[in-house]
Amino acid sequence: LMRNATALDWTGDPVDTSGWTQTMLSASGGNCAYVPDVPPASTLGGPVSRSEVLVRAKDWYVRDVPYGSDLYAWDLTHSKDYREDCSGFVSMAWHLTTSYTTANLSQVSSTISKSSLRPGDALNYAGEHTVLFIGWKDQDAGTFSYYSESNPGVDMEYGTANVYSGNIAGWPAASYAAIRYDKIV
Repeated sequence: LMRNATALDWTGDPVDTSGWTQTMLSASGGNCAYVPDVPPASTLGGPVSRSEVLVRAKDWYVRDVPYGSDLYAWDLTHSKDYREDCSGFVSMAWHLTTSYTTANLSQVSSTISKSSLRPGDALNYAGEHTVLFIGWKDQDAGTFSYYSESNPGVDMEYGTANVYSGNIAGWPAASYAAIRYDKIV
């Protein structure tokens, strides 16, 4: 069963916090899953949801877009083509108006603490490399997963690392700053 509050609201049936009415919950015997409304798609340079950022990123990963700082690839919706390097990849995932560089991603993002990272944020080593944060494996230990457009030998990469120690995509973890796109919702 899917939520259809518009069709059921007129009955006066109470709706709980999950979006299900009492009648729907009773009829399903509790064997149902709430399907949330799909957020509207973003526009170039506008607000973008965390879930859309991850969908956009996964598209390049699944397509295994090859690395190349002089190459360009389309995003998921063919709204823009982006440079096929690490910062071009993050620019594409965030649906920015152009391919930023690791040196100027700060123009569209804010620095946050590493412990505050959420899916769709990034770790940026200005002038060197950036990766897109997917999620925590173990936040207390600092381990997380990421997507990265790494280098010609690796192309698109799914990896795990520690935000506090070791290397992230071949660069020292201590060199990275956690950043959040200013218009992520």
